Amino acid sequence: MIAALPGLLLGSALAADVRWAGFCDASAVAEAPGGGFLVANDEDDRLYRFDPSGAPAGSLALGPALGLGGAELDLEGAAPAPGGGSWWIGSLGRSKTGEARPERRRLILVGADLSVVGGADPLPALLEDPAVGPLLRAAEPSPPKAGGINVEALAADDAGRLWLGLRSPLDARGRALLLRLDEPEALLGGGAASVGARHWLDLGGRGLRAMVRQGATYLLVAGPSGGGGGDFALYRWTPGAEPEPLAPLEGLRPEAIAITGEELLMLSDDGTERRGGAPCKALWREDPARPEVSFRARTLPLPPAPPWAVLSETPEHLSGRSWRRVELAGALDGGTLTATGTVWLYTPEGREGAPILLGLPGWKFSSTTWEERAAVGALADRYGFRLALADMNTSIYASSFYPETAADFRWCGPDCGIPGARWVGEVLAPWLRTAGPIGGIFGLSTGARGAVLVPQLYEGLTDRVCAMSGTFDLFALSPGSGEYQIHQVIYGPRDVYPERWRRDDSLSRADQLGGLSVLLIHGGLDTAVPPTQSEALAAAMEARGLPVGLTIDPAAGHSWALWERHLPECFAAFAE
Repeated sequence: MIAALPGLLLGSALAADVRWAGFCDASAVAEAPGGGFLVANDEDDRLYRFDPSGAPAGSLALGPALGLGGAELDLEGAAPAPGGGSWWIGSLGRSKTGEARPERRRLILVGADLSVVGGADPLPALLEDPAVGPLLRAAEPSPPKAGGINVEALAADDAGRLWLGLRSPLDARGRALLLRLDEPEALLGGGAASVGARHWLDLGGRGLRAMVRQGATYLLVAGPSGGGGGDFALYRWTPGAEPEPLAPLEGLRPEAIAITGEELLMLSDDGTERRGGAPCKALWREDPARPEVSFRARTLPLPPAPPWAVLSETPEHLSGRSWRRVELAGALDGGTLTATGTVWLYTPEGREGAPILLGLPGWKFSSTTWEERAAVGALADRYGFRLALADMNTSIYASSFYPETAADFRWCGPDCGIPGARWVGEVLAPWLRTAGPIGGIFGLSTGARGAVLVPQLYEGLTDRVCAMSGTFDLFALSPGSGEYQIHQVIYGPRDVYPERWRRDDSLSRADQLGGLSVLLIHGGLDTAVPPTQSEALAAAMEARGLPVGLTIDPAAGHSWALWERHLPECFAAFAE
């Protein structure tokens, strides 16, 4: 069961359908040059133009320019192309009786002047892919509604690559396949395109029926994979994450979606809907001008875009393990505050669905030092967690910047607009949670302060924290200490702005530690951050009856010797 998000109005009384005339089987839509829409009819070879109100405004036949006459191309997906044109794709499948239909195996580029630039067959690239080719080759001889190949969704990313979404086949776990086709223009010149990425998406046993890009994410329509009945639902998908269910789609068979302003336009494939005792498509074949010949269009409020965007994702190797380095962009407060940051991700083999542990580094520490000095990947293998290691540079995990904040000490550069605590709590952690639960946060030095403060500020983010050598009582810092100085460059002098300091002081916020189980580790010889900092927080939690553990290593200071030795205790605590 998928519950509608607040503000997403899906009931027919709230999101009234209108009828667009001329045919019944709306199967793909793209913005038309100069305004309005181009809509494909999967029963012929034409693109039909509609003005912004949905009134018919002519059509364009694709078949003749492709040497296919008026063949039924079974167009099922559309996406914008560079220069104001559009891509269109056939289902790539066979007929309903399993007969070969080479005319359906077309990826077509239409220019901004509505000329047909060219078309080519993308199916060989899919069949030859070593990862998904075996499944697709086994499915290819079957009819689409019997588990055969059936592409029904198309979208373009900001690099011009194309995502192809399959209605079928599903994999053995009932997941839908989404493929990224790189360099699609090469196909038009007789070259070869390649599959650059593959994702199996859990859509509740449904296949992909339509998709559209929204910023760095994609809105997906999921529906029945085969020929039987079933429900439709709207999802959001961020590359690298699990699909997020947004709302059920009731009373409609949406197979084409587009974003128009602040609304989501959905067009229904109504070919089998009975009008006057006969299926709509049968009436269309008799006379397209009949008043019953139409398909339904529905506009909905556009679901708000998430506050993150994945800018890049690069495979890396650290200590013999395969990691992913992801550059993430964030925008908060209506886009007035922005930042970019990097996070390193590691998934032990066979642990794709495991909880994620978020690691926060100390001041000017590289996140990769966790692996280089403390072999954190081996601990993840041992305890079965996924890892996310954030690069936070000079962050003290403040919740706000101020006029007195020194630009050179903003964690993501002089123009950085999002303070460290808000970056972790409102951008990084919510993005990570699209891929699974956060099983714990661990940190050292200033990162230990962040590991405690961020869950205090954002209730429910996680329930377990391990903090090593952290500062938790800002009012105990001596004004002459280095620890005081790195906080003063963010907040201003403590005696002038005590409320700023109190706002981000974990000890002052001790009542907000409820729901957290905290393990504190500190070196007894630490002169940079004295062990009284962890002792004070432990005492505050104990006084409130909250679960806390405290380890003081009498022979250790503020160094990797302590953190490497005691990091396994953090993982053991997370695993309990």
